[in-house]
This record gives sequence, structure tokens and C-alpha cells, in this order.
Amino acid sequence: MILFRITLIAYLIIFASSFAISSPITDAQRMLNKLGYNAGPVDGAYGKKTRNALEQFYNNKGEKFDKVLSQNEFIDLNQAIKKINKKYNSNLFIDYDFNSMKGAPFCNDPKGYCANWKNDATSECKENYKFSNDQKSTEYHMKFEHCLEEINFKEFIPYAFKRNKDYSPTPKEKINSVRLIKQNWDKKTNIKPAIIATNDVPEIIMDAVKKGLDTSIDILGNFGPLKVFVVGNDISLVEPLIKEFCKWSKGPDEYIHCSKDQGEAMREMAYIYPGGNGFADHSWYLEKPVQTFVHNPLAGEQNEFLALKYKDELFLDSHVAAHEYFHVYQAAHTIFREQDNDNSAYRLPRWMEESNAEYFAWVTGNKNNWINIDERISELVHSVARFRERVPGMSIKDIEQEGGTQRVKNYCGELCIGSLQYEYALIATILLANQTSNDTLFFDFYKNHKRIGWVKAFEKTFRMPVEEFYSSLEIFLKKPTNQQIEQLTEKNRSR
Repeated sequence: MILFRITLIAYLIIFASSFAISSPITDAQRMLNKLGYNAGPVDGAYGKKTRNALEQFYNNKGEKFDKVLSQNEFIDLNQAIKKINKKYNSNLFIDYDFNSMKGAPFCNDPKGYCANWKNDATSECKENYKFSNDQKSTEYHMKFEHCLEEINFKEFIPYAFKRNKDYSPTPKEKINSVRLIKQNWDKKTNIKPAIIATNDVPEIIMDAVKKGLDTSIDILGNFGPLKVFVVGNDISLVEPLIKEFCKWSKGPDEYIHCSKDQGEAMREMAYIYPGGNGFADHSWYLEKPVQTFVHNPLAGEQNEFLALKYKDELFLDSHVAAHEYFHVYQAAHTIFREQDNDNSAYRLPRWMEESNAEYFAWVTGNKNNWINIDERISELVHSVARFRERVPGMSIKDIEQEGGTQRVKNYCGELCIGSLQYEYALIATILLANQTSNDTLFFDFYKNHKRIGWVKAFEKTFRMPVEEFYSSLEIFLKKPTNQQIEQLTEKNRSR
């Protein structure tokens, strides 16, 4: 950015009021608002909102604004407008008011036109993927989920929330902690985990799941009691497994609800999803609390087990087991609990919960030659860069609380949530581990979290406030991708 400027400050001060309709300031305000930066009303006053909007504009470019509005700023703003106009070609705009959805406004557009198809978007997606307030079926979303990759979104308006400043447990959280400690919820157990599967799951896959589970327990300790349910690809075989799952993880009067909720997820695993996924369930509220996770091995287009043809796919089954077991470990280190308390200091944010589990699976997989972590990091950085370009303004802070997560889902679906919690947040987790150590992340943080909640534990373990870390993460992600990769993989060469 050129330091020497022919400034217009005197002109702006003298003529601001008389040129409110058309003046350098009003032109700048209009352009900033069009670009999604809140410059306030177009009133010709060079006030705090306009200066802050300009500062944010240059911050996002990785440059520093000297608070002087001059000809250079108009050149930069005009160039940005041209890029936006090119990116959001009028022939490709999506005629849908996103700001009519729950959680709006999502973008700064008077008509709520927050997205456009990319220039190379396929006719299949443009013709078939429709945005709507109506809840579409899982099958529909799975079939056309890839279409979201062909859409560019305008600058996202971040989720506004107030984090609870009271870090002491609520009365209910205290009562539950006493009960859970008495039940040994947070202590290692001698009870061996059980692995139960539908009859169609091959033994070779069961062995891979067991390997991932046993390896994780060797590192983290045995927490439970735990049952692992492996769902195959034959929908006719899944009902007995659902009944066993519900009997184990829910109360005696909850079977109907369980069958419609987690049970339906298990049915969908058997006939919709391509596999290689799972979910954990932590029944801390039961009289005798238990732990559970469910896994569905990777399947092909014909719903066949790919591990029978490609042996490397067995590594994924071990990987998923490691990821889901880390959730069991996390849950055991959360003793202050209260249902439906989204703002509890003891409720891990989704981005930490998922990215910590995935990073543990990466580290474990790298040590056991299931994956190459440096290759994964390189792919990760490029994927996050594409996401940030496609959905600008969105960050892991938007999924710190469940209210924000639902807002993200309403806006751009599960694909955005997945990108944030498994990729964007994974870079955050690797940065934390590199600044300290893997042991600090996996052990010290969770010991602290169990006692003082995640916010205080974050500050104590990583020696910085959460907000400061969010800011440093955004600065890091503005670096060229090759520099990001170099910095993220640097420690792996010395470990």
C-alpha cells in the first residue's frame, strides 16, 4: 500500500454535510456496504463506523489502514467491487432470499441474495439443488451435497453471542458431578469394551476396528463401560443392533424415541451413507452411566465393503475407531453436566470436540502407518483456503455454541459445518499442539477442563484467552498456503 497519499481530509470535513448525496465519503460508504462491510448509513460523515469498515476491509486484504481516506482507497474499493461483480455474475445469481431463513441476516444484501453459482457450476446442480426453508430428506442432501461446492457465498455475517462469564458450575452441574464421580464416570475401568456388529460385517473389518480401539485405549486409558456397534450395509440386519444399542445406552422408557433418533441414523448408515463414519453417545444421565460409539465401514457405489477389495481402507476403520474413542475420553473428562445448557463453561465447543478427536486419530494413525500426517496437512490447508474463498467471513467461532452451529446449518448445510469442525478447526488444533505439545493438548487440557471448564482450561493450558487465539488463527490463515503448510508440518519432522 502506497504510503504517500494526496489526502482529502480537509475536503471531507468541510463538505461532508453539503455533499451527503454524492461525495467521496458517501461513495466510499456505498461501496463498503456493497462489499459487506458495515460503514453505517450513507450520510457523508467520516465517522467511527466508516473508519472501522475501511480498517476491516484492509485487514482482510492483509494490509494496514492508516485511517486516511484518499484516492488510493477509492481505487482499492472499486477494484474490489469489480471482482465481486465478476464473481457474482448476474446470470448465475441464486434467486433466493437467504435472509428469510432462521438465524438471518446472513449477508448484507437488501434482497437476501447471498449466493451465486460458480462460472463452471454444473447444469445438474443448478437445475436440481434448491434452497428452501423446508427440511429436505437425508437422501436428497446426500445426493446433491456436492452442489454446495459449486456455490460462492457473499461475506457472512458472524454469529453474535455472549459467552458466559460465570465459570462456576450451576447447581444442577454440581449435583451431576457428585453422582458421576460416585459412579466412576471419570475413572479408568477394568471392564473390557464390547464390539457388536451386524452379521454381514467381515472379520477383517472387525479386526481393524478393534486395532484402532485397542491402540487408543493404550494411549488414553480404558474409560467406560463401553460398547461399540458396527453397522454393516444390509438394512435387513440392522434392527436387532438398534434394539441392543437402545437397551444399552438409553432408559427403559426411551426405546421409541431412540429408534426414531439414533436408530434412524443407524438405518441410514446401512443404506444411504457411503460409510467410513460414526457417532458417539454418552449416557451420563443414566442411573448406571455408560459410553457408546457406532461405526459404519466404508462402502462403494453398490454398497459393498471396500476393505475387501482395497486393504488400505482398513486403516480408515482403525482411524474412525480412534476418533470415536477420543470422544469417549472427552466425555469421561466432563463431569459438570446439565442438559440443554448451551452456554455452559463445561460444554466443549463443537470445533474443539471434533477437531481434537480427528487430530488424535491423525497422530495415532501416523505412528501406526495408517496415514501420512504431512500429506494430510497439505490437503487440509488447501481445502480450508478454498472454503474461506467460497464462504468468506465464516469461522470456527460461529460453531462455538449450538445456536451458531444451527445457524450455519440453516445457511449452507452440513457441508459447511463439516468444513468448519473437521478442517478449519483442525488447523486450529494443530497450531495449539505445535505451540505446546500433543501431550499438552490430549492430557493437560482435559485434566484442566474436568475441573474448571473449557474456557478457563484453554487459558491455563495454552496461556492465552480464547478470543486472542481466534484472532491469531485468522492472521495465520491469511498467510500463503505454502507458508501455512511449512509451519504446520515443521514440528512433525522433529517428533
